[in-house]
Amino acid sequence: MGGGGYQGGGQQSSGQRGGVAGVIERAADRLRDAGPRIPGGDRTTQYANRAADGLRSTADYVRTADAKAVANDIKDTVRRHPTETLIGALIAGFLVGRAFRGGRG
Repeated sequence: MGGGGYQGGGQQSSGQRGGVAGVIERAADRLRDAGPRIPGGDRTTQYANRAADGLRSTADYVRTADAKAVANDIKDTVRRHPTETLIGALIAGFLVGRAFRGGRG
């Protein structure tokens, strides 16, 4: 009985992963498109492109890895590199925010 419920959750989880991966890919595309419009010239565009590449890799990983593996990898990374994780999250949030705002204006 318990196994049937778990399998259903796994199927839903797979669909959710695909949806999350799609959102991440769209963010990567918008970031890459907005890169040249972000103030700072070529260097900022290069950083935006690198971040977009990283988002694409993350989308591929989310799509193919199971939910437990993703959660464990995130926990391990945050534990091993808390400062770098926080800085990376802040930078990614800033760049994605700029990309989305840049697309409206």
